[in-house]
Amino acid sequence: MPCPVDTSSPDLLILYEEDAEEWSTYLKQIFSEALNPQSICSYDVGCPNDLKVTAADLLAYKCKLLVLTPGFLASLTTSKRIQLGKILQAPDEVVVLLCGVPSSDDLYKLVHAERGCWELSSDQDAQEYLSVVSCIINSGEATKFLNLDVLSLEVRDVFPMVMQAASIVIDAYFRTLKKTSQC
Repeated sequence: MPCPVDTSSPDLLILYEEDAEEWSTYLKQIFSEALNPQSICSYDVGCPNDLKVTAADLLAYKCKLLVLTPGFLASLTTSKRIQLGKILQAPDEVVVLLCGVPSSDDLYKLVHAERGCWELSSDQDAQEYLSVVSCIINSGEATKFLNLDVLSLEVRDVFPMVMQAASIVIDAYFRTLKKTSQC
């Protein structure tokens, strides 16, 4: 079923296959707390004809989060590969969430799209998902936000360190806030 695109702010597109419907629901729930729920679309790519019809609309989203599962890879028909190749353009806007697959290598072998910078694991927590997606939506270009061009490192190498540093800063902030509110 096509997503209604909120043209004023199409923020997050969650692409998934039927075997990841629970993941899609969970992700939409956690992102709805930080984003306008009307700007989030969960899209089941199960029907290639629907995907072909809506591909142009789906490009409008600032961030495309693909829930990559073994079932997703197994379901990639030629038509889906072509449409996903169009949708997953602008690699700095794409996040691949690995669920039961070790990497996105097989996806990029099947789908003609430039490899994205962001790859998350189902083992990571919701705060890390929110951080990456918010970074993309708010900056429009995650690599500039992190100034990785200067560092010449891949995001996969830097991301754990950035998340650990962010976690320390957030924890310190909340400890300070608790102490202040107790006075």
